[in-house]
Amino acid sequence: MAVYRRRSVARYVRSVSVARRRSRAGPRVEYVCDRIEDASFPRHFDAATSLLVAHFIDGDAAKQRYFHALAGWLRPDAPLVWADLYRPTSDEAYRALWAAWREQTGARMEADAAARAFERVDEGISFVRPATLHQIVADAGLPPPVPLYQHLLWGAWMSTAA
Repeated sequence: MAVYRRRSVARYVRSVSVARRRSRAGPRVEYVCDRIEDASFPRHFDAATSLLVAHFIDGDAAKQRYFHALAGWLRPDAPLVWADLYRPTSDEAYRALWAAWREQTGARMEADAAARAFERVDEGISFVRPATLHQIVADAGLPPPVPLYQHLLWGAWMSTAA
């Protein structure tokens, strides 16, 4: 996790630990290696992003704790933006989008490599349906999420702290 800080303007939490992104932000960044649920910060944040984190958290209860912790570190009206893999409402839509994603990926990879990659995705990703996501976010004390982006099984949403 990296904490982004703009001099006297804003503080941002980002649940990603990519050194390259940290170096681009320069002195506005503090690196915090901790789970958000266990973290301690000197003050609340003006905004937060969670990019490609929640779909690796297994189970709805653990995701709920994660979003609750994120929301707890936000100042009132602070935006929370996140992007993750998600599962469409219908199984038919899920299968169609999964096939399209696999076909697109297979066009850039050898068939065996694509098959192995999708086996790992299928084993390691905890997909969430939109209604469940709305409930998790509501249970964290946030208003319903607004969709910002969707492509195949990828989505991004925004909500604001209460």
